[in-house]
This record gives sequence, C-alpha cells and structure tokens, in this order.
Amino acid sequence: MKCNNKSCILLTRDVTKGDWLQKENRNPYNHYIENTFFATKNILYIIDAEKSLETISFENIHKEIEELNIEELLDRESSIVTIDKKRGFGFIYSKKENLYFNISDFTGSDFDELEKDDIVKYAEGTNLSGEIIAKNVKKSRYSFVSDPSKIQCSKISWIDYERGIGFILYQPENLYFHQSSLDAELDFKDFKIGDAVEFLTGKNADGEAIARLVRMKL
Repeated sequence: MKCNNKSCILLTRDVTKGDWLQKENRNPYNHYIENTFFATKNILYIIDAEKSLETISFENIHKEIEELNIEELLDRESSIVTIDKKRGFGFIYSKKENLYFNISDFTGSDFDELEKDDIVKYAEGTNLSGEIIAKNVKKSRYSFVSDPSKIQCSKISWIDYERGIGFILYQPENLYFHQSSLDAELDFKDFKIGDAVEFLTGKNADGEAIARLVRMKL
C-alpha cells in the first residue's frame, strides 16, 4: 500500500481469532485501519465477507480520514500508565479514560526511551471512530540543572504515605505531587509535613498546576 500509494480492501469472514473482525458485531477493529493509515497514508477497508457489497458505503470512511486533521485541543500533560514498545503503542493517564497513543503519534527523539510513569506532553485528537486519543506525544524533561530559574521553594502541607501523594503550600491553591515526581533516588517516606522543599511546576491532564519535580531544599 505504501510503495504503490494505493488503498486496499480486505474481505474476510474470520472472527474465530478476532484478528480483523470483532466477534460481537463483526465490525472491523479500528486500530488496524488507523495504524495502516498512519503508516501508508492510504486506507485499509476491512469488510465482512458475509455482507453484500451493494450495502457497503465508503463515504463515512473517507469523511473520517479527512477529519483526522481537525484542530487539536490545548496541550496537556500526564504520565504513561503502560507502554508496549514492541507493538508501538501506549496509554496516558486520564481521569475519564486513559488515552491511547501510537508510535506514529510520538514526536520526541526516540519512542524506545519512554518508560512507565514518564511524564509526557500531548494534545487530544480523534481516531477514525471519533474516539479521543493522544496526539503529538513528547516526553517532558524537568531538570533542576537545566531550569534553575524556574526552581520554587515552599513547604509540604500534607502527605499520604500509603497512596504516595502529597501537597505543597502554594498560592492560589496548594500543589499536588506524586512519589514518582521525586528527584533522583529520594525516598518518599523521608518527606514529612513542614519540610522545606524545592520543586518545578508543570500541569496535569486538566491543565491544573502541579509539582513535577520535588527535592529537599538545599
């Protein structure tokens, strides 16, 4: 499809393995269509061979492909909850539903550098089914060394060791931080209420300010 710059039709009756058609409704798996489009810029039509070709319309598929370039939502930031480097996809934490992203949606230097709990910036877009997914994914790199002018100081106002979360005194609203946001090899249990800390701020998936890198005040 890529070499010949042509779209293709896959006619199948196979639902036994669930590779192409879903067993429940015999509709195609959208991620095959989506990934093929990203890789080839052409459309893979997966069609149930038990349906009459006269009843199949390609109009909606063409429309959905055109709508891939809709204006993206504001940049967001969150953490990776799972990643499959061999298969080239992952999921980013979101309160409503974790967001899928593909290696083709990653704009950083190397997809293989990503790890679980890494913080990434992204924009929300849609796939071929109109579902919200993460686009333009890029690893966020916070550093006290490279960003010394952005270092802020305050004190821990609340901490929950079991959940691995805490809050830092901040205006107009205290800053949330997670144990995965600690600098280097610091132990979350060494922090306590009232401790002076230094931190860098970022944003969560809702655009709210949070502490993205935290250490004891030097």
